Amino acid sequence: MGEWVETIRGVEVRFPFKPYDLQVDYMGKVIEALQLREHAALESPTGTGKTLSLLCSSLAWLEQDRARAMANASLLPERVTENTDSIQSRGGFGNRRIYYGSRTHTQLTQGISELKRTAYNHVSAVVLASREHYCIHEEVSKLSDHRLQNIACAEKVKNHLCYYRSNLDKDIPSKEALNGVMDIEDLVTFGKKSKVCPYYLSKDLAQKSSIVFTPYNYLLNVSNVKDSSELAHSVVIIDEAHNTEQVCEEYASREIKLSDVALCLDEVNQVLENYEGYEQAVALNPVMSGDAASTFTKEDLLILKQSFAEIEEGLIGISVSTEGSTLPNNEVFKILEKGKITAEKYKIFQKFCVDLRGFLSSTAGMNMFKRHGNGVEKFADFIEGVFASAADGGEQFFRSFIKSEQMKGFSANILKNAADKILNVWCFSPSFTMKLLLKRDIHCVILTSGTLAPLSGFAAQMRIPLPIRIENPHIIEDSQVFVGIVKEGPGAVGFNSSFKTRDNPAYKRALGLLILNVARNANGGVLVFFPSYFLMDSCRKAWEENGMWKAMTAVKRVYMETRMRSDFTTTMNGYYEDIRERNGAIFLAVCRGKVSEGLDFADANGRAVIITGIPYPNWQDSKVKLKQKFLDDMHSSSSDEHGLTGREWYSQEASRAVNQAIGRVIRHANDYGAIILADCRFADPNFIKNLSSWVRPRIKVCNDFGSAISGIVKFFKAAESNPRLKKTTERAYAPPPERTIPTVNSALMPDMPTKMVSKRSLSEITTRPSHFGYSSRGNMAAVARVLASGTPDRKLLVDNISDQGQKKLKLVPNAEQAADDLKRDEDEKRLVASTNYLRRLRTELVIEDYKAIALAMRNFKENKRLDDLVDAFDSILLVKYNLPSLFMDLKIFLGEKEQISFEQFARERVGPSVVKSGMGLRSGTFFSLSKMSYQSPHTARGLSVGEYSEDGVNRSLSRSASDAGGNLDKSNGPEDGSSVDVPDANKGDLEKTRQIIRNLEDKFEKIMAKLAQEQKDKEENVQDYLQALVSVTDKHQQEGLKAMFEKRNNKTSQTIWHLQRKLDSYQKRIQELRNNGAPAKAPGPRQPKEVLRDVSSGLRTVMSKPREFAHLIRNKFGSADNITSMQQSRTMKARARRGKKDTEVPRCLHDYILHVRVVDRMQPVTEKTGGVKQFSEFFGKLRTCQVHEDVEHK
Repeated sequence: MGEWVETIRGVEVRFPFKPYDLQVDYMGKVIEALQLREHAALESPTGTGKTLSLLCSSLAWLEQDRARAMANASLLPERVTENTDSIQSRGGFGNRRIYYGSRTHTQLTQGISELKRTAYNHVSAVVLASREHYCIHEEVSKLSDHRLQNIACAEKVKNHLCYYRSNLDKDIPSKEALNGVMDIEDLVTFGKKSKVCPYYLSKDLAQKSSIVFTPYNYLLNVSNVKDSSELAHSVVIIDEAHNTEQVCEEYASREIKLSDVALCLDEVNQVLENYEGYEQAVALNPVMSGDAASTFTKEDLLILKQSFAEIEEGLIGISVSTEGSTLPNNEVFKILEKGKITAEKYKIFQKFCVDLRGFLSSTAGMNMFKRHGNGVEKFADFIEGVFASAADGGEQFFRSFIKSEQMKGFSANILKNAADKILNVWCFSPSFTMKLLLKRDIHCVILTSGTLAPLSGFAAQMRIPLPIRIENPHIIEDSQVFVGIVKEGPGAVGFNSSFKTRDNPAYKRALGLLILNVARNANGGVLVFFPSYFLMDSCRKAWEENGMWKAMTAVKRVYMETRMRSDFTTTMNGYYEDIRERNGAIFLAVCRGKVSEGLDFADANGRAVIITGIPYPNWQDSKVKLKQKFLDDMHSSSSDEHGLTGREWYSQEASRAVNQAIGRVIRHANDYGAIILADCRFADPNFIKNLSSWVRPRIKVCNDFGSAISGIVKFFKAAESNPRLKKTTERAYAPPPERTIPTVNSALMPDMPTKMVSKRSLSEITTRPSHFGYSSRGNMAAVARVLASGTPDRKLLVDNISDQGQKKLKLVPNAEQAADDLKRDEDEKRLVASTNYLRRLRTELVIEDYKAIALAMRNFKENKRLDDLVDAFDSILLVKYNLPSLFMDLKIFLGEKEQISFEQFARERVGPSVVKSGMGLRSGTFFSLSKMSYQSPHTARGLSVGEYSEDGVNRSLSRSASDAGGNLDKSNGPEDGSSVDVPDANKGDLEKTRQIIRNLEDKFEKIMAKLAQEQKDKEENVQDYLQALVSVTDKHQQEGLKAMFEKRNNKTSQTIWHLQRKLDSYQKRIQELRNNGAPAKAPGPRQPKEVLRDVSSGLRTVMSKPREFAHLIRNKFGSADNITSMQQSRTMKARARRGKKDTEVPRCLHDYILHVRVVDRMQPVTEKTGGVKQFSEFFGKLRTCQVHEDVEHK
């Protein structure tokens, strides 16, 4: 590993390469904060090596600090050094450690991967994570809810029932080998091998580690912050700190519903009703854990019930306006005091709720306890947060708010005008949590991110001293990024997504044209960020109506961010696959959504980002209004004259979301991309000053649409012709030599791939071009075909665009790249086909023959004797089973020379026609390997698709789709000029397979959306049922609610089951197509014996169930009045006249049809009127086999 030593402020920092000046500046600020014990706010754009610089500088200082501390300790008197171990365990005397916090485990994984690539990979490091990531217990790890995992784990540990946790206390020699950087996967692997608990092991290792990687909640959650001494004397680094304000406020805020209190009462009543039965069960079975008598008594439960009843009555008594009401903070404490919960007693009450929750959870398997204690757990958390807010004058940062929420679903039909009440205690200042953190005697806090701007506003919100600051520039050159504010679209339609203009159809059409033109010119992915889901959905609907959506999908496939987390991974995988396999894709997302943070869109994954509006918070939201009022009140007070006003905060919230979306594009030093701000309000100087410092000087304001598109076209042409950037692009497409995850600094260290350290993530996926590496701006022939097909807006692309000089751009195939990609594709196909081939063998053959085949293949691998292998396959596959296709597919495992010998034998044995068609006769996956030369359906057509002007508009779009194509390009054939040995049936197989897969994927996505909605409805159904119980006291009404709930729940469950079955079938079909391809042709007629087998089973079904089949006919054709009867003689005569005497129906079946009566008044059903599909197919089989008499005889 290369190493560069840079001395910064007297500290020797070892860096993997010579650092850039901005990296040296950044590391200098980190070391300054550590040396002076001052807090810091540091901004460095994504792609500048921020994480690498942060780790190297902080660990270099830590090594020096420890060395100095140990040197000083050696000079201390002997009586002092006797206590060194205990002092070091508390963080003193050089045992200081670094806590590195980030929001997600994916970001932590990237951080620890960066650490492994540095010269400091020898330091002890560990990741603190939840049981969801670490638990290996056979029962606990299978629980879907992380809260249930926590409780189940605590109960098992408490009762010494966890084998893995008990082993951790034993002396295991292999534990001593746990040093260096240990990530989640390392500890889980060790835990499974050594039979110890990785979760508790990580906590033990954290006490001895130099650096601990942890999610935010460990550092910032009020429950952890206020009473822990583990962080004393430690350095706290919070990465992605632009989230700190929101996270701190969320962790300190609390919410409780009236229905939650009702649920608490229900849980206590349930324990009271079954208390005696439980005690008897424990007496009969002493092994049972969770003895109620040792935790609480029946009198305790009665007191608890009384407290909940008083609190419920207090909430009901609060009058609430339509929009909600702000309460004095002391009002919440008054309500709690009614239930005898005060500041002096709340901890006892909280512990009691936690014990009850554990008891209910541990006994949930018993029939007498159907509740899990969710209500009491939520209430315990609520009172903990509320009383924590009152400590040390913290109540000034909180506001209380109560609102009514109408009942939804089935409960609203029964309980008219019934409403639930929601009591919120909102924290409006992150300084509350930050000050609790500082009270833990930490060394210093370093807040860092790529998007902290404006730093002054960020510091004002934190309300802690941040004297050390930096706003780094970007590492890229001006030629690598285009930043344009587009004020209007075609026809001078202004871009403004505000409430007044966003519903204008002309605005949406102009916005669609902008996206379409950018997509055609960006060779890769295009990210489009909307201010809200509502605007994104309404734009899609408008585009589908005016034809713009069809035009977009013709250029690049379009994906949309979904609200459901379960669908997100599938959507992102599809997007990355299209980047890799096709000419890119378009992703419609939402600012502050899942796409705007944490995902890597380096290189072709994100060549352009379009931000369609300013994502201001919802000004109608009660919380937003109250936050603005809180800031205005604080600003007007003399104690906070330097704080933000409500309006300033409102604007900075929007700009920070924009900065975060902008950061998706440029991910490393050699990346390039376009940033388009499509809203005239972006040109406001007051908004521009809040953008990142590296963006501001590069902004170009485009006053008309034509100049904007012209600038984008010129930028991409210049970037793609830049040798350095082009080389980076090509490398980005190539698959890595081993599984890697790209990081923000990967381009700075191109020869040092990061090994995969956890499960495959979205950011792992790399990209590469299609088989034809042409420099097109999109599939223009497809656009021409769509826009010329009668779409009303087919001229939109050329309307209202200023004329520019035209220059012909030709699509030039990259032969070398295509050859490399083809070879890689063949390797991948060969692997898939070989696996599929073995599976087919296992299916077709009996176990003895399959073992014989496997033995022959093993022997061939050792001795390379082709004759023996062929003889074995011949005797089994041809002689015994008559399976020539499986026999021919043996070529998958043969080399080039062996294939020639095999073909000579195959010509003699199975015939030249079968040999010529190549292997994979059923799958359609492979062509002849001996003379393979592949030609894509796209590259086979003429590559000169028309003339393009400088603004990216195709001036020949009015031509038909057939004119856009050309003759087959003969230059892509074999070098010797021989014809390509590919069957005619396979020429369109690849495109046909892709089209079928795309159609199935579309259906799959629609079913997924329906499934997500059904699951959401089911959850809401349960919630509605619980809320309805609040307002119901009558027993009959409760029974009616329960019956309706069960009916709806069963219906939803049945729908979910059917949808899941559909998903399974689609997924299976897609996998089959990817493995085998589309069938080249329809299978030929089956043998008569095979048909007879189906006929006999179908006949038995029909004859054994006359009533059911009669009902089937009635449901299909209606009552007797709708059926015209026909005499048998007339039917036979008509057939004879038509010359179809040979197709007569067997007498037994005909008589059966004639004499089936469906219902009382139904006329006899003839063969004509009862022509159900099943009978039609049945007769067709009979005619094909010509076995009428045999069947009739049977």
